Amino acid sequence: MADFLTILNEKTYGKYDFLRVKSVEVNSSVGSVTVTFLVPPEKYSSLGLDEQKEIKEALTEQLPTFEIHINFEKHLMDHKMILSRSWDFISKRFPFVACGLKKGNIAFFEENNHSILHIKAPESISEYAKGVGFEGVLSDYLYNRFCIKCAISWEVCEVDENDLDQVYIEKVYDVRSNLIPISNRRYLAGRKSDLEKGLPTHICDVKKESESVLVCGVVKYFDIKDFGEQPAVVENPVEDSELSSTELAIKEVNAKKTRKRRRYCYKFTLDDSTSKIKVSYFCVEKNPDLDNIKDGDSLMVRGNSKYNELFDDYSINANLIARCEIDFEAVKEQMKKLPPPENYLEIKPGTYEYEELNQISFDNEEEGEKDENVVCALAFSYVKIFDDNGIDFKEQPYEMACIKQVGKTPREYIHSYLKVSDTSSISVDLKDSVFSAPRLENLIPDILKFIQESTVVVLRKDVIDTVFNLAESLRYEAPEADFKNLHSMGVKKGDEGKTFYERCADKKIVLSQDAGAMSHSRAMLKFYNLVAKKK
Repeated sequence: MADFLTILNEKTYGKYDFLRVKSVEVNSSVGSVTVTFLVPPEKYSSLGLDEQKEIKEALTEQLPTFEIHINFEKHLMDHKMILSRSWDFISKRFPFVACGLKKGNIAFFEENNHSILHIKAPESISEYAKGVGFEGVLSDYLYNRFCIKCAISWEVCEVDENDLDQVYIEKVYDVRSNLIPISNRRYLAGRKSDLEKGLPTHICDVKKESESVLVCGVVKYFDIKDFGEQPAVVENPVEDSELSSTELAIKEVNAKKTRKRRRYCYKFTLDDSTSKIKVSYFCVEKNPDLDNIKDGDSLMVRGNSKYNELFDDYSINANLIARCEIDFEAVKEQMKKLPPPENYLEIKPGTYEYEELNQISFDNEEEGEKDENVVCALAFSYVKIFDDNGIDFKEQPYEMACIKQVGKTPREYIHSYLKVSDTSSISVDLKDSVFSAPRLENLIPDILKFIQESTVVVLRKDVIDTVFNLAESLRYEAPEADFKNLHSMGVKKGDEGKTFYERCADKKIVLSQDAGAMSHSRAMLKFYNLVAKKK
């Protein structure tokens, strides 16, 4: 739909540049398309039947076989939504900035008919952000997403020594980045205008096809492939005698072009110590600067990443090659596995004050023996995200809860809703909580800290996989915890084929499949206490 809006504004000279597409509903069985546009409140009253007709005609040119329906809806400014989307955009587009910010230090307000996004950050963060064009990119995003012209203002703050969270962030500021410091860039070939744009990313992070990937590394297996001259055209004097002088001249020019056309391919592998990637650079004429490259040289390459089925990996077709000096010590520090943070960053544990969990004595328990075993019940609630066909789906967690029990007493818990890509199947009373919630990957450091050195009970193996995979991608050490799946615990004759909920009912533990993550976590601890045997 973005292409349609572009065409619409070209035809109407920007008349509808304030429109944003909220939804597009296609009914293929009757051949109809319903498009709902979001309109700023001050523009809503200016849209009528004439505007509907004009937009409908433009859309019909793009979809001539469909019956088009147009709806307008007021786009009310939700400050909470703007802040949430802004934070998500900063985290994805400017991770180097996000890791030095606090989510609570970003505010959105309107003053004298002007929209302002106010950011409070240390001077090092604000100076870096300004240097990489942060303000312009973020302003463009807010205009394209919400149709608001928003100014970015900064408030420089000092790092409070008592603010342990911020001290931790500053400590890992460089370590968390996947941007490699380089210096002394020297152009060799390709688009020279791209030479000073950006910092290279880790090769291990090249995991999708993209039109502008910037990486660096040490050269290995350097080679030049010469395709040779194209075969000369065999001239037929009989046919030539029948051509006019103009046709003969054109044929001679084309023959000369064919004889001169040569193709060279420079091929090599780059290794930045995080991974390796194959690079190809095609050119018509040989390049003396590239001819001098040898194995062991350090290069920076920008180009298009493509998936190579032959090698089952990604490769790059380069459009810029430059020499550079690479700070491999920084890369080494960046790739170090981090332990869980010293302090909670996003969510802090609360004191458990719910009903007492049912407890029973363990076998072989000695009177007066002190039990300091730590058990955590980690539970996710899932939502189904359906594909366009409405049949296939994937599950995403939209709620997380974990209760920690020390000995036989539940002490504390962590709980949070989680942002998901589609909230259409989430109950209305939870939509706001999920919409403004953090992403699961942002909570992983806190989860790792909470479950460290404990027995962690779960209901699904993919809970374990999720925690380990996200910890790996965030470069945190795997949690020092003993994971146990409750489905395989305490199974007795007659339990085969029973669901966990049926086994809970057998033990007088009330748990519904529709219950939230906290209820699941509480029931899981009750179940564990009933079936666990002390060794």
